[in-house]
Amino acid sequence: LPAVPNATITDNPSTQLRIVNGTIVTVRRLRQADVPVIDAWWENGGSQKSFTAIARSIDADYDIGACLGIVDDEDNLVACILRYAKGSVGILHVSEEHRGKGYATALLREATKMLVTAHCTTNG
Repeated sequence: LPAVPNATITDNPSTQLRIVNGTIVTVRRLRQADVPVIDAWWENGGSQKSFTAIARSIDADYDIGACLGIVDDEDNLVACILRYAKGSVGILHVSEEHRGKGYATALLREATKMLVTAHCTTNG
């Protein structure tokens, strides 16, 4: 996919974005298949309760699109941001080998855009 500065992630399965350092990354919405990876990263993970909470958060975010991940060339999740079912932004994680590259900043920026867009759409 070509890098598109103002691409919307909600309309695309994945979008390539140029981040602060000039690197192009692939960002996509989180899927239920990502739950085990996120649960393993999360400091409160490793239980059925945490697994269920992550799965519910991804489901609850369906209309907004603020649960996002950065993936590598094989579609393996390397970073994510999760919006909890009640609305607040929760888990923000970048795998150790990808830290310091601007991934967390990019995810927070994109998730915030999605939340602002959703708020403006529903509240006029």
